[in-house]
Amino acid sequence: MPGLLANRPALYYAPGADAGWDTRVMGWLNQVRSQARAGITAPADIRDVRVALDEMRLIKDDGEIALMRRAAAISADAHQRAMRATRPGTQRIRNRS
Repeated sequence: MPGLLANRPALYYAPGADAGWDTRVMGWLNQVRSQARAGITAPADIRDVRVALDEMRLIKDDGEIALMRRAAAISADAHQRAMRATRPGTQRIRNRS
C-alpha cells in the first residue's frame, strides 16, 4: 500500500468507519512520509470517499439502470425456481460444520 500512496495528492478513504483500518492507513501514510528525504511525498489530503460514492448513487445512467434490471430479473427467476422446488413437509438440511 505505501507504494500506491506514494506521490499521490490525495487519499480517498472512509475515515472513522473502522478503527483497525484507520490504524493501518495511518501506518501506511507514515511509511510514505518517512521517505520524504528520498523525494517521495505522501498524500497531503484525506478525502472521505463516501461523499463521492453518495453522489454516484443518486443518478444512474441507462447502462446502470439496465444492469440493475437484469440483476433483479435474475434474482426474481432464482426465487421462483426455488419456490417451485419446495414441497410442503420437506425438512430443512442443516449445515453441521
